[in-house]
Formats: sequence, structure tokens, C-alpha cells
Amino acid sequence: MPTLYSLLFAALLQPAPKTGFVEGTVVDAVSGAPLAQATVNVRYEKAPDGSGRLTSQNERGNTAETGIDGRFRLEAVAGIPFHFAVTRKGYTSINERFGHEDPNPYSLEPGREKTGVVIALQSESSLAGTVFDPEVQKPVEGITVRALRRARESGNEYWAPTQQAKSGADGRYVIGALPPGEYRLFLTSNLAPKLIPAPPEPSPPVFDYPPVYYPGVADGPSALPVNLMPGASLGSLDVKISRRRLYSIRGEVKLDGSPTPVAFFSIAPFGEDGQVHRRIGVLDAPGPFEILNLQEGPLKLSAVSTPAGGVLQALALHDTVLQSDQDHVLLHLLPGTRASFAVSTYGLRDDAHDPLWTELKASCTVRFSPRARVRMGDDPAAKAGADGRGAVDNLFVEPVQVSVQGIPDGWLLRQVLYDGQPAEPYRVEMNPSAPEHLFRILLAPAANSISGGVREGSAAAAQALVLVVREPFDQDTIYSRMKRATADGDGRFSFRTLHPGAWRILAVPAASSWQAANMLILSGAGEKVDVPESGSISIQLDARK
Repeated sequence: MPTLYSLLFAALLQPAPKTGFVEGTVVDAVSGAPLAQATVNVRYEKAPDGSGRLTSQNERGNTAETGIDGRFRLEAVAGIPFHFAVTRKGYTSINERFGHEDPNPYSLEPGREKTGVVIALQSESSLAGTVFDPEVQKPVEGITVRALRRARESGNEYWAPTQQAKSGADGRYVIGALPPGEYRLFLTSNLAPKLIPAPPEPSPPVFDYPPVYYPGVADGPSALPVNLMPGASLGSLDVKISRRRLYSIRGEVKLDGSPTPVAFFSIAPFGEDGQVHRRIGVLDAPGPFEILNLQEGPLKLSAVSTPAGGVLQALALHDTVLQSDQDHVLLHLLPGTRASFAVSTYGLRDDAHDPLWTELKASCTVRFSPRARVRMGDDPAAKAGADGRGAVDNLFVEPVQVSVQGIPDGWLLRQVLYDGQPAEPYRVEMNPSAPEHLFRILLAPAANSISGGVREGSAAAAQALVLVVREPFDQDTIYSRMKRATADGDGRFSFRTLHPGAWRILAVPAASSWQAANMLILSGAGEKVDVPESGSISIQLDARK
């Protein structure tokens, strides 16, 4: 076993990383005057220790402070790309890639110096105004005003949240430390839905303010843009907002068996993604309840029992459209039901021998994931027997996603039948009045593939990210319909076993994020391909930025 001294001696024998130096000046972006007391920090874009993993610790390199002439000198590891993070009081900081819209990182040679680097900082700007309610002729206190700045990444534009402020007793807000650019202002109230044990009498009416954009419009495209120059202070961005009535739901939660806490969740908007937007609160035990501060429109509520073990035991869903206060709402928490399933080959007669089980000896597990409420505990799942049949318990009558694990190589999930009717696997709407819940899950062989190469300019795009998405898709279903692959060193990629039909394919450089690639596809980018039942498709792609 090596001793401490031998380890230290071995470490001393390791060659020190080769370095170089970079010199430059930090200046005011408008006047060009040098800026003293600016802090300049090296930020590496690859792990400088060669570990391959970039962390918040090893991305940071040496730091220097500019002198009275605005100059700095830094040592950095040679051969490792880096950019600068720069801060200075009174100026907006550079905390991301230098030249964000067109990244241009630096790289040094061992023992060499790079001089003449100029980093321009923009003076901080500010936005201010007053929030006013014309109906009651009073300023509005406590409204959060967010500054959304127009930004660009990989060729896509979006509105990125920056600084925010709250309106005071006089309705006035001030948002400082803003870089120059084009902005939208987004105003929201902080009044959230609230769950309480129901008092004997209904609570008094509550009014609140809906989200709006400056100068008082409901949607972003109608917002009035605010162009902010370096060092500018715009102080008359006043917004008139009108209050609206909020509603309440009063009722009772019933649960058979031992009392247990009951958690309430709201799901909004009432969409296909089924994402839980807000946890409303918890009742200590079943009984009367009231939910306050609910907005007008479609609403889905879920109430779930939350025993000490954290495993969901009973559920109640309540779908409604709020246009007034609701009373006498009964949420009867019921345990899950039993559902059976059969996994078989698509197009095969019921009495025929199924190759999935007689030849391939498939071992499939069927999983049912909730699509319209918060998940608690493991999703109901069961393994198919030797005949492809199985059953799950504690499955709640709600929208579920059906997925199959252990599908044999070269096969795919072709269709799902629920109670004899075709259903979308990503969202099966279960029927509360169905006498039984039977899922028929049909698999099919698909000896097809898409392969090809990716180029970036005139060279092969090594490690490029390639995405294929089955059409049709939207923002809610893109993830469940997508496959990803990474090109090899020669820019080559391949996908096997795809659903026959229309797909969209897109490649982005290795440095791009897959979130940016998703945005490209959602905007209509990419090439369309028609995948057959069997056969190969070859395609050449240009990496999109």
C-alpha cells in the first residue's frame, strides 16, 4: 500500500499543465473609456484537468482586477477553450459566453501570450412606472413586474426573464441593473389558490388582477416593446389594470376507512400534458373544505390520500368550468381498480400461436402512468405471463399513458385498444362506467432504419446531436415521440425500429443543447422522411445552428 510520502512524491512528478497568458482591456461600450476595478474571470468550456466533466468548480480559472488603465493580465491552461465573465459596479455583467449570439471562445498556446483583447461593458439601465386601477381610481400595491428581454440562441428568438420588482403602496415599481436591449414587461399578482377547512359561512368575495403585459394587454405578441439604451432610465412605463372576481369551491372530502391527510392539486391549463401546476394545500383529515382564490375558466382538481408511507391509496378527480362560486362539491376518494391486459402481435388471429411468446420468449412489463395528476409512489405495472396476459391493481380511472418495457429487438408498440376501441398510447381516457378495464397491447416487427451523416460546413460534424420525431406532434407530445442519437467521429448516425409513417429529422452541432434542438423542430425546422414498414433510408444532414 503506497504511503502518504510516496503519493506526494508521485504527484510532484506529474507534469504541470502547460499555460499561456492573455492580456486585454475592459472599456465602456459607448465611450470606449477604460474601466478600472472591473473583475475579469476565466471560464473554461472544457474541463481543464482533462477529466471530461465540466463542473461549477473546474470551469472557473484565474481572476484579475483591472487597473486605472482598464488593463488585465491572466494565466490560463493552454489548449482549453475559455471565455470571460466580467463584473463592474454600474455596468451589466457578462456571466455567459462572450459574444452570446455568436460564441467565440479563446484558446492559448503553451508559453505564448494573446494580447489586444477588448471587452466592452454596457452601462446599467432601469425601467420604472406605476400600476394603477382605473375602476377604483387607486394605485395597486404588491404587483410583480418582470422584465423579459429578447434573446437569441442557436438562431431561435425567445423572451428571457431578467430582473423584477414589486409595486409599492403608491403603485410605483423600479427595475434596475438591466442590460440594454428590447424588453417586454409582464405583470402578475401574487394571490394564489388557498385550501382551508370550510368555515360555517362562505368567505366574502375576493378580487384580484389577471396577468397582463405592458401597457395592459393579455398576450405577449400584443405587448408594446420597450427599447432600452445603455445607461437609460425610462420612468413612465405606467400600466392600467382592472381587477376581476375570483371564485371558491366549497364541499366535502369523503374517504372510507381510517382518516388520513388529503392533498389537493390543481392542473391548469386543462391540456394534454397533464402537468401539475400548483399544490394547493393539505387537509389534516377528510371533511368539509373550501378552496379560495380560483380563476374563472376550466379547472381540474385532484384530491389524493397521503398516508405516512407516501403511497397513493385513494383518489378523486373533479373537472369543472368556474364561472361562479361552487358549493356542495363531493369528492369521494376511492381506491384503485383492477385492470387486465394482453400483449400480442398486431394483426394476428386470437387463436393463432403468437411468436412473441412461442418463439421469442418475450419478457414484457406493462406500465400505466397517470397523465392528469401528480404522481405519488410507483406507477401501476405488471409483467406479462407466458401467454402475454397480466393484470394490475390499484389503477385509478383517469387518463393514463401505456408503455411497454422489454419489447424484443426489432419490434415496437403499434397500437393500444382500450375496451375494444383504438386509443392513443400516450393518453388513454379510461371510462368510469366501464364494466371492466381491458387493455389490448399490440406489438409489430419493424425492420426499418434511418442512417446517414451530418456535416458542419465542409467537415463531418463529429458528436452532432440528431433527433427524429414522429409526426404529428406538439409541445406536449414531442418528448414521448422522439428518439435521439449522437453522431460518431465521422458524423455518422443511425436509428432502428421506427413506427412506419411520417417523421421529422434534424441535426445540431455537438455544442448545442437538445432543448434548443427541440425548439427548432417545434418551429418547423428539419427534414421530413416517410419511414416504411421495412427497409432503410439514407439521408445527409447539415447541422443547424
